Amino acid sequence: MIVWRWHLFYFLSGYLINDARTEPGLRAKRYSIEGSYWGKSIITYRLKQPSQRMSLSQQREVFAKAFAKANIDIVFAAGDHEDGEPFDGKGNILAHAFFPRYGGDVHFDEDEMWSANKSKGVDLYAVAVHEIGHSLGLKHSANHLSIMAPFYKQYTGNVMHLHQDDIQAVKRLYGSPVKIRKRTNSNYIWRSELCTRPFLDAVTTLKNGTVLAFRGNMFFEFKTNRNQFNPKRIIKFFPFDGPLEAVTTDRHGNVYFFKKDIYWVMTKYGDMMTGYPKKISAGLTDTPDGISAALYYHHDGKPYFFKKSYFWQYSRHGKQQKWPQLIAAIFEGKDYPPEIDAAFQLHNNASFLFYRDKYWKVSGSPMRIEPGYPRSLAKDWFNCA
Repeated sequence: MIVWRWHLFYFLSGYLINDARTEPGLRAKRYSIEGSYWGKSIITYRLKQPSQRMSLSQQREVFAKAFAKANIDIVFAAGDHEDGEPFDGKGNILAHAFFPRYGGDVHFDEDEMWSANKSKGVDLYAVAVHEIGHSLGLKHSANHLSIMAPFYKQYTGNVMHLHQDDIQAVKRLYGSPVKIRKRTNSNYIWRSELCTRPFLDAVTTLKNGTVLAFRGNMFFEFKTNRNQFNPKRIIKFFPFDGPLEAVTTDRHGNVYFFKKDIYWVMTKYGDMMTGYPKKISAGLTDTPDGISAALYYHHDGKPYFFKKSYFWQYSRHGKQQKWPQLIAAIFEGKDYPPEIDAAFQLHNNASFLFYRDKYWKVSGSPMRIEPGYPRSLAKDWFNCA
């Protein structure tokens, strides 16, 4: 049986005030929503300014349990903390939160004796769950069993359970959860497809060394264990869908994504730059639409583009006289492909060109293939038998 201890809270524009008085009566009323909500289903948080009154590991554990995943900054601050809503010291106002339209951040009064132990101090978990409700767009509920009721609730067990009133409120703002059908192992299916039809649309190495490969509407990360690919839909992580023509990372860590006649740029921190997409012809002087591959080449620090049987070194100052050149020059008279599908450079500066089920390692300036190539894409990169 759940045992509740009630204390009355007053909430004014997100304030949490502990009045330590017993609620005289229990009302029954539906949930209430503020109106704004986060326009996405994946919401993240970070502990921006932790409290000094609890260990950092305890705080992280509490918020991980309260959020279980939520774009919200959590701050512990005392007195005036520059949001126009100062705290008042120990007691009374414990915390306040902002609705999504105002950023959704949660602030806790650092002067309170916060605790992860329900038997002493102010229970951080109980307050956090309620305040996060405000961050998600919920107002107070007059249903006394709701987590969003205007009362501080202590609970038994390790987890506070959502009342149906809370669940319905969240559903109204964010919709019902999508039921996902159990499917055959997607990694097995994807690996079988890679081995049967081995090719890639684009590959790049991020600033942190992560290698991302793109194929059709999917992308995956190359890891040491090349039996595990864990493909993901491009559109779920980027503001565009596949297939892509080319992807490359510059020396600053910015990532360029090319599709038909437009391109996007992502910073090394994973943020998409504003002002994109742009027309290739407008943003990259003398670069034609429909390039098939792009490569920042470490030997000369220059970007190279490939299209059909040609390649050229890009210059922001415009077309250079000796470019473009036939890709046959890279292969020095040996058998060469009619075009390049993808190109990229590893973190150790090893550079590769791909065409269908084959790949070549290139080095030197001017760019030339190394002996022993081409090799099998399926065998070396996808670990196929």
